[in-house]
Amino acid sequence: MEKIYLDEQTLDKWSEIAVPNVDLFFFETIDEIRNYMPSESFFIPRSEFNEHGSYQTIDIINSYQLWAVSKKGKYVCVAPPQLFPTIDLEKKMAILEIQKRLNRGLIYNWSDLQGGLHSLPLSIQMDTLDKIESYLIQDEEETLIVFQKEMWSLLPKVFKRNVLSRLAESYMDEVPDLMNVKVPSSIEKYINRFPAANGPNCFAATLAAATENVEAREWIITQWVHLETLLLGLEMRGYQEIDSGMDQLEPKDIVLWKNDNANIIHASFHLENGLFFNKNGQTFFNPWQIVKRETLISNWGSNISVYRVGRYKKWKEQI
Repeated sequence: MEKIYLDEQTLDKWSEIAVPNVDLFFFETIDEIRNYMPSESFFIPRSEFNEHGSYQTIDIINSYQLWAVSKKGKYVCVAPPQLFPTIDLEKKMAILEIQKRLNRGLIYNWSDLQGGLHSLPLSIQMDTLDKIESYLIQDEEETLIVFQKEMWSLLPKVFKRNVLSRLAESYMDEVPDLMNVKVPSSIEKYINRFPAANGPNCFAATLAAATENVEAREWIITQWVHLETLLLGLEMRGYQEIDSGMDQLEPKDIVLWKNDNANIIHASFHLENGLFFNKNGQTFFNPWQIVKRETLISNWGSNISVYRVGRYKKWKEQI
């Protein structure tokens, strides 16, 4: 089975949504805003921004990785893509460095992506470098690239495909040997594949794998499923929480991981022999994969709950 499957059609869909049509810049203080942004810019206090439906869409959340932005960023500039290029270079650099400091998304190591330039003719390489030069910042000994919509829209299609493909590959977990593993036909076509859009997450992948009806399964796996929806879905399918550890799992068991506050943060579907059907997050960069138990423990810890189909459900299947 191939390590990664990612076609040009999917990459082109990604390129349309990878960088949102609205620029977001986070700032710690009003003085920063006064120093670097035009006075007519549109600013929202972070507390209000977090409740603003227009800016809490799945694409904006994932591209800017809003869950990871430092709480020190108390103000958010929401700007049309045309604004940032009009700011003078020194202020632009300062703004981008603030975004890195506050851990905003759409910032990557340039060394991981610059190989994509080699797929371009030399003249186009130089033109592309000109377009991105003012979006490169230094962080200690590394050069980082910050993507913004206006710049992204000007880049060659083949370069954007290459960048997205390289980023996607960095999200892949180690692929185990599946030679002697029976992979259910219901999930085989998803293995080492990527969704075309943001949203499908670990809860959706797990609930879909536990769903027998083909049409329902293919619908569910594309959704952004939240925790209570997952738990209700498991109950409807006859699953019950049991007292079991990782070493006593049976095929079709579902494992839920908890954080230190006992909040459920991840779910995965056990196939057999410590192998799981899994998706690590809700971005389109997170593929559906089969992963080892050890990989999941390394990524998510060992604080788990196990759910298994109840006796009535098993008896019904045998009729």
